[in-house]
Parts: sequence; C-alpha cells; structure tokens
Amino acid sequence: MNSWNVTVLMLAGTALVSAWGSSISSGPATPMERAFEDVRSQHRDASLHNVLSRGTRSANGGVPCVTVPFLTELKERFIRWLDHDNDGQSTFDEVKNYIRRFKPDVTDQTVAAFISRRDSNGNGAIDFVPEYVHDMAAPDYTLEGANEWFKLQDTNDDSFVTEAELVKVAEAVGMSPEEALDTVQGYYMSADANKDGKLSLDEFKTLYSP
Repeated sequence: MNSWNVTVLMLAGTALVSAWGSSISSGPATPMERAFEDVRSQHRDASLHNVLSRGTRSANGGVPCVTVPFLTELKERFIRWLDHDNDGQSTFDEVKNYIRRFKPDVTDQTVAAFISRRDSNGNGAIDFVPEYVHDMAAPDYTLEGANEWFKLQDTNDDSFVTEAELVKVAEAVGMSPEEALDTVQGYYMSADANKDGKLSLDEFKTLYSP
C-alpha cells in the first residue's frame, strides 16, 4: 500500500485535518477556487458558504474537517498543478511554474515568500499533507493573505486588480471562460465600491473579512 493510500485511510478514519500552526494561510489559487465554490453555492441557495462536499468546521476550536471525496480531489489538483513528479511535495521550481501561469514575471523572492508562509516543517517545499490540505480547507482571512494574493493577481503591477486580470487568473488555474467570468463578477467585483471595474488594495481587503 503506497503512502497516498495510507494517508486516505488515516484521514478517512478521522475525517479531521488538525490546525498546523497560525503561520499557514491560503493555498495556491485558493482564493479564486474558493470564490468559484461560493458563487456556485450562492446560485443554489442564495447564501455564500462552504459546500458540504468540500469541507466543514468542527465544533471544537474551528478545526477544519474534510471529506474523503474532497481529499481525493485535492490530491488530483495538487499533482496536476504543483507536484508534477508526484512525490508528495511541491518544490520551489514547481511552485514557481504554477504561479507563472498567471504571473509570468514573478520573482524568486516572491516564490520563496509564498512557500515560506505555508512551509510548517521547514523543508523548503509545500507538502501535500499537512500543508496543502490545510491551506485548501481552512480559509485565510488575514491581511497578510490579502496582500499576498492582491500582488499575485495584479499581473501588470499597477496597484490595481482589474476584472480582466482576475478572469485571466481564473482561466489560468483551470476554469472555463464562463466559470471565470461568473466567479469574478459574482464574488470579486462585489468589492468594487466605486464601480470603476477594478479593485484597489483597500477594496480587495474587504473580501478577506471573516
């Protein structure tokens, strides 16, 4: 039995992913993918919430729980986008290649900082368990998270994130054009207070209110 099967059995038995430290925050593409899930949820029942097939929160200290189907989905997504050699971790080069899909000129310093915020065991990579799973299951509503993703999604570095930029990012991480537009208009652009078709950092931060 390989390590992935062991991991599935262990997590299936407990259905629990423990909190791995306050320094861990939102994962690769997490804000965009969470936004897509929220928009789909809103269409179903007119409220923004985490869908049950994705994850729930336990009553004990807000520790995130994940279902086995969602865990399997995360593993497939991790291999597809971040772990091309399927060794259970995303290295510096793998993370950089991922971010370059929507931020072509990303610097090595930015990539290193991105990894460091998630690297709870200090091995210089993002491990599938626990780091990526926790990233994806536990939303990061910190200002640090908002600042990080604002800079990553500001693809031309003009200090604004436009609707067009957000749609491009969404398509770069695998959404169809229709899904991308729905997510951006239904979630992100709701923070466009002055209706100028772009988000300032202050407007973007309002999306990160818990």
